[in-house]
Amino acid sequence: VVGATYTMGALKFALSTNKNKFLGSVVANGNTATGAGVFYTMSPKLTLNAAYGVLKDDVVSANKFTQTALNAVYKLSPRSSVYGGIFNGKNEGAMKQSPIYGGASTDTLLATVNAWTMGVKHTF
Repeated sequence: VVGATYTMGALKFALSTNKNKFLGSVVANGNTATGAGVFYTMSPKLTLNAAYGVLKDDVVSANKFTQTALNAVYKLSPRSSVYGGIFNGKNEGAMKQSPIYGGASTDTLLATVNAWTMGVKHTF
């Protein structure tokens, strides 16, 4: 993984790329994930962020998954926060990905998959 962030006042910019290689795998020989995001701190308690990412099959160039996301995080205390987000993912080629890691993927080729998250996070 190679990445960088840059903070300019209330804005934070992030860019990263991740190269995966699966030796001996029958599923895929490897892929490359690239993402960019912008975080905006509206107040000490509220942060909004937007992100865009691409997952490409390194062997079959037609296989690609793109995702856009919008999230909000509100701090309830120094160790607790609530969050919510909406995600849109588009599969191309033979990809069958979900916008949420570990989420249910689709069985339909070329599917667009929408998802949302919400929850409470507490650090012990």
